Amino acid sequence: MNELHAQFVIEARELVRQATDDLIALEQDGSAPARIDRVFRAFHTLKGSAGVVELPAMTLLLHAAEDLLTAVRGGKVAVSADIIDLSLACLDQVSRWVDDFDAAAALPADAGDTGRMLAERMRAFLPGGASATAPAATHEAPVAAGVADWVLRLIEQARDKIVGSPALYSISYEPIPGCFFNGDDPVDLMRQIPGLLAFHIEPRSPFPPLAEMDPFACNLRLQAIAAADRADLAKIFRMVPDQVRIEPVPAEALSAPATDGKSDDNVALVRAILEAQAELLRMPGRTEGLAGCIGAARRVALNALRAGGFVQLADDLERNAPITLDSAGLLALIEQAAARLDAAAAAGKDSGVEAPDTATDRSDKPAERTLRISEDKIDALVNLAGELIVAKNTLAHSVKALDGQGGNVDLLRRDQDAIDRLAVELHDNILRLRMISVAQVFRSFPRLVRDVARQLNKQVTLITHGENTEADKTIVDRLFEPLVHLVRNAVDHGVETAEQRRATGKPEAATITIQASHSGDRFLVEVSDDGRGIDPATVRRRAAERQLLPDDELAALSDEQVIDLIFAAGFSTAETISDVSGRGIGMDVVRTAVERMGGRVTVASKVGAGTTVRLDLPMTIAMSLIMVVEAGGQAFGVAMDAVSETVRLPPDRISRIKNNEGFVLHDQVVPIVSLADLMKLPPRPAEGVSRLFIVAETGGRIAAFEIDAIRDRVEVVLKPMQGLLAGARGYAGTTLLGDGQVLLVLDVKEIMP
Repeated sequence: MNELHAQFVIEARELVRQATDDLIALEQDGSAPARIDRVFRAFHTLKGSAGVVELPAMTLLLHAAEDLLTAVRGGKVAVSADIIDLSLACLDQVSRWVDDFDAAAALPADAGDTGRMLAERMRAFLPGGASATAPAATHEAPVAAGVADWVLRLIEQARDKIVGSPALYSISYEPIPGCFFNGDDPVDLMRQIPGLLAFHIEPRSPFPPLAEMDPFACNLRLQAIAAADRADLAKIFRMVPDQVRIEPVPAEALSAPATDGKSDDNVALVRAILEAQAELLRMPGRTEGLAGCIGAARRVALNALRAGGFVQLADDLERNAPITLDSAGLLALIEQAAARLDAAAAAGKDSGVEAPDTATDRSDKPAERTLRISEDKIDALVNLAGELIVAKNTLAHSVKALDGQGGNVDLLRRDQDAIDRLAVELHDNILRLRMISVAQVFRSFPRLVRDVARQLNKQVTLITHGENTEADKTIVDRLFEPLVHLVRNAVDHGVETAEQRRATGKPEAATITIQASHSGDRFLVEVSDDGRGIDPATVRRRAAERQLLPDDELAALSDEQVIDLIFAAGFSTAETISDVSGRGIGMDVVRTAVERMGGRVTVASKVGAGTTVRLDLPMTIAMSLIMVVEAGGQAFGVAMDAVSETVRLPPDRISRIKNNEGFVLHDQVVPIVSLADLMKLPPRPAEGVSRLFIVAETGGRIAAFEIDAIRDRVEVVLKPMQGLLAGARGYAGTTLLGDGQVLLVLDVKEIMP
């Protein structure tokens, strides 16, 4: 990818984020002229940039969006939830295309058709239903909604040539009036169509009297059917994608006689197909373990909806029904689509739930001044700073060695102090280069909350605090997915509907708060809601149903410990499966992701008052603070985050339970694990001597690892295991000590019994 393309990708992503933020805010503060102007400028700049890098499909779509926003700016069209939805859908599509362009330096083969369909939906909101440059609606109706008369006429003309043709496409080309001045020859372009079977030319509008006719203005509509590959057809018309429509000709049209109208049984036919798929999914045991059957039902339902012209219903079903969805989930979605057929047919488009007010207060802010730096260059600086830390540790080791021999080390110690200070300052400043604010993550959630709340018919206000809080880029990037799970759970499980909240004396609009802050060298993120809270009795009952723990252990748990079971794999309190939640995935993913970053997750909840989930994360993962311990004559490193305390106990404090040992610490039984035995090293010291332990806690489990000695606590650069040891379990990585020794750093979570 050349420099121009790379710059386009960077700027396009920033413009998409900015426009998304402004559209969400526009829904809050109404038709604020300044906000509308900023959205318009973002779309306008995106369109211009797409033209520079020659992406006609993106240009076409953004031109339609620009037309709609121009009408909004001029007061001809009022801002509505439907317009916001469509504009956000446009940005979503542009974002996907930018990702495709970044990966392959080109858009997908179907980009022209995708952009054209979305552009037509946007132009439908314009006064008169279409822009002056849009092809006439009567000739642009999708084949799926009924085969156009002109297609049937051309089929009749070419019926003898059609026999044996693998695939047919209809082509309707309406050149713009000024096409001749662009060097276009519409007729010659049509003649280049491979596999051309039939061709027809007609005036787009009645010709004026000869004296008034402008011979330089094209007023033609050119139509054809061809037996060709869609990609080849798209290539021919790649410079005029906004003026041509290429559609597959359905097989039934080849045997159907020409007709003057569309079938009146369209809705009934689609409903019958959907009900047949639903009946298939209801059959007991029919779809159990048969993913192909579920996938086939999904494909048939999608094809039926699109063939019937219910494009939005099909898009909703495809988005909410991933290919991994089980039969119960797909059945619910197909039944929902069937129930919406009449309303969609009557309205001419899918009806949507009126968007509730969301109130993330996003006041106008000046543009952030950002210096873009290659991440590879920063990583190289971090590695160099890490090597300097190693050199500093080596110098400290030399000072200790000389001091033990009685030498004069004052000058050497002074130099060590200077290097120590410089190394720490250099490293801290380099790490700050990688520090970014969480604003870029938080800005995604107003849209998410809005969409999920509308889908669930709830009123939810999102409030964010601490957007300028900074953490390492890797931490911030990995934070997004856990937060998505937490916020979706809060909207779905946490907060009630407006009716339920009104009945309990709460405001109809629920509040979800995302807050980021620093605490020492830790990075804290909290997601809280004022909803129904987590009922320990419900969690206890569902845990018993799923047999997460033996009955006696479950009964012995406190309410706080029971609530912590929501992080167990496969656990869910949802009574029914939906596209939002209920499949037993989510909270365990949150804990796993947070622990991989070296963090902890806790939850606090009160029935009727709400829930708060707290993520406690390190500020950076470039440096690690470890404790160097010795076991069996070998040194090991243990991350300080995993060590809760160290204890030395006499033999009488240690009890034997069957074949294991343990002791009581803070009213809790802690099992003992010999680190030497675990590493298959020489046995621990003889009986009768006090024993040293490090108490580690992770993932809700606790254990005391017996060691021989504690050497030091040091800050190190952790390197991943490489070569033959790359797949070794139980190790977090390696580092170099000041004396040049390679230290193996243990992964406490993996070695925890």
